[in-house]
Amino acid sequence: MKSKSSEDRRKQIDRLKGFLSRDDENINTDLFPWIKARLHILYHLEGIDPTSDDTIIIDTPNDNDTNSEESSKSVEILEQHQQHHKGLVSIEELSQHTTAESTWLSILGKVYDVTTGQDFYGPDAGSYRFYAGRDASPCFSSGQNNEEGAAEPLEEWDGKKLMAILDWSEFYEKHETYQYLGVLAGSKYFDEEGNETEVRKIIMEKAGEAKVQAEKEKEAKKKARLEKKKKLQEERELKKKSNSK
Repeated sequence: MKSKSSEDRRKQIDRLKGFLSRDDENINTDLFPWIKARLHILYHLEGIDPTSDDTIIIDTPNDNDTNSEESSKSVEILEQHQQHHKGLVSIEELSQHTTAESTWLSILGKVYDVTTGQDFYGPDAGSYRFYAGRDASPCFSSGQNNEEGAAEPLEEWDGKKLMAILDWSEFYEKHETYQYLGVLAGSKYFDEEGNETEVRKIIMEKAGEAKVQAEKEKEAKKKARLEKKKKLQEERELKKKSNSK
């Protein structure tokens, strides 16, 4: 029985191959290099030999090849994928993934493939589409989905306000179909080598402490409600006994 992730990869393969085979003069052929490279990756993950499919063969680029530019781009994308094995995604690469065929976003410097969430992040979606191709962490709490909102300095926020972003981060981390790709290298959250920055450490510490405190307050309120309920129950029992005498 195939896993959910394997089924999703198979669906992506079918969708991308369908895109390559479309006979449409208005089709954006600039996407072909990425699609071929992506199919190579998906084939590899599914244990399929990419050379068995003539439609996605990536030739070694040379000066006499009319498809040299496409081949070079495909090779470049495959090299970027090798970087993913190191857990690194560049800001430039992230910005390229805003299409229905490939949608990525970053939150607190962690990059996710959310292509399966087209209703939320696709080109024709609502305000959440702003999150595609960038790290818009502040927007997940403020709801100000624009450049100004994305530039808010999280390190200056209080812990309670940061909690919402931490919760969203955990949502992506645990999601059944969204795939974690790596950290956003060269961002305010991770440096070029993928090391966590001091700014992110401050943000995570403040958000973590606020979440622990919120959980304590939640438990205290729950305990108070239960004690109040128990007391009312006891009073009713006593009143019932008193009336029966």
